[in-house]
Amino acid sequence: MKLLVVFSALQPAWDWDGPVRSMWNLDRGLAGLGVDVIVVTTNARQKGVVDVTAERVEEGVVIVTAQVLGGGNWEKANRHTDTDCRLDCGKIS
Repeated sequence: MKLLVVFSALQPAWDWDGPVRSMWNLDRGLAGLGVDVIVVTTNARQKGVVDVTAERVEEGVVIVTAQVLGGGNWEKANRHTDTDCRLDCGKIS
C-alpha cells in the first residue's frame, strides 16, 4: 500500500509540538508496518525555518520538503494577527 501525506510542518520542527509529533509517530508507525509513506511538507517553524534537504528518508518515511516564502517570517506572510482577528470580528474598533 502507498500513502501520500500532505502536512504543513514535520519533524524536526518540534516547536509546533503535538500535531508534528502525532503526524511523525503515525507516519513512521505505518512505514514500520510496510506501508510506503511519502510526506510532502514545508520547512516552517513557528519562528524561522528548519534546515533540511529537499528530499530525505527517515525511519522508512520519504519526506519531500518545500521552502516557505519569506524565510518563515510570518509577519511578512499573509497571516492575520490577533488584532486583525478582533477587528474582523467587531470586538474592537
